[in-house]
Amino acid sequence: LTPLVPKPDGFLEIVADRDEPQAIGAGNVILILDASGSMRGKNSEGVTKMQVAKTVIRRLIGEFPDTLRVGLRVYGSNLPRKPKIPSCIDTELAVGLGPVDRAALLAHINGIQPKGQTPLGLSIAALRSDFSESQGSKVAILITDGKETCFEASDDQFYPLNAIAKLKADNIDLRLNIVGFDIAEIETRSMLQSVAALGDGQYFNAATAEELIVSLRQSLALEFVVRDEGGVVIARGQAGDGPVSLPEGVYVVEVQSEPLRTFTEIEVTSRRTTSISLTGAVAVLSPEAPLVVAPPSDLQGERTSEPTSRVPETSEERVYEIQFMLSELGYEPGPADGKMGQMTSAAIEDFVQEHWQQLAQLTQGSTFWLYDNDGTPSLLLWLEISSRYAGAP
Repeated sequence: LTPLVPKPDGFLEIVADRDEPQAIGAGNVILILDASGSMRGKNSEGVTKMQVAKTVIRRLIGEFPDTLRVGLRVYGSNLPRKPKIPSCIDTELAVGLGPVDRAALLAHINGIQPKGQTPLGLSIAALRSDFSESQGSKVAILITDGKETCFEASDDQFYPLNAIAKLKADNIDLRLNIVGFDIAEIETRSMLQSVAALGDGQYFNAATAEELIVSLRQSLALEFVVRDEGGVVIARGQAGDGPVSLPEGVYVVEVQSEPLRTFTEIEVTSRRTTSISLTGAVAVLSPEAPLVVAPPSDLQGERTSEPTSRVPETSEERVYEIQFMLSELGYEPGPADGKMGQMTSAAIEDFVQEHWQQLAQLTQGSTFWLYDNDGTPSLLLWLEISSRYAGAP
């Protein structure tokens, strides 16, 4: 008997524009900011970690959609490190959860001075009351540069792992993401990763301002789950964060937006990427390793003549014209030789990502193929690129 060789996996992704309010993965967000004394530490440029954090959070607040409800909790900003006991209960809800109030958030952020201890677990436990009157999805984002310094015993109720475990045991429905800022200690990272995992969230590590803003954006990203025909969750991902790998099959995709979006009968094909937009359009993109199409003799070598207005008669001509037009539009498809290679595939993917909304409107939300079965770009794709080429200055 000849053993069956399983087909390679396919891929699935959610395409989201961060400018759209529905691209935020929650209706309610509370930022927890570490203002302990260690945030006075400086980087190689002489800038304190708190100054970096303030700058980045100001940028983030400016990106919040008006539909988002936001609160701010701060610990360590009111009392010095000693005496320790009062400093260890220094955590406050500085801006209560409500419609995003940029002026109030910025005013409080600007006035923070790092001083005290790190009651990390107590701040997590306080999320119970912070979110008590909120409806819909809830995300807390903890920004810290270190470990718990107050409730350090593993059997203490406010030890961070115990604090988040208690919230989950009491069915407090929230997701806790943690951004570790300039944390070098492996043990501290490991602990924070475990806390985030218990909170159904993720841990992000950031060493620079740019990494910090990227991590904060990721912590707010729209999440999705993939279920098989039996309803079992087999994959999770984030909108705009690339595809997840799946065996060939038909799935149900739940986008954790507010309200929940569910897409049924989503087909994933071996070696191809199925992309879903928040508008509901579904596309099947190129194979992971594109097929190479051998050009006819008159296409050997690079051609320089412009495409004609007629529809190409052969797949090789279609590839050549797409290469030529993409190059003229500023993409890098490689030589216009009629061969379907990796550079051409990458240029097509870039074009599709940039013009996703137009392609979705063109197909009115239906499923469409950007590649034919032989790996040749589809007529639909040729038409859209031709339209862009004809309208280029």
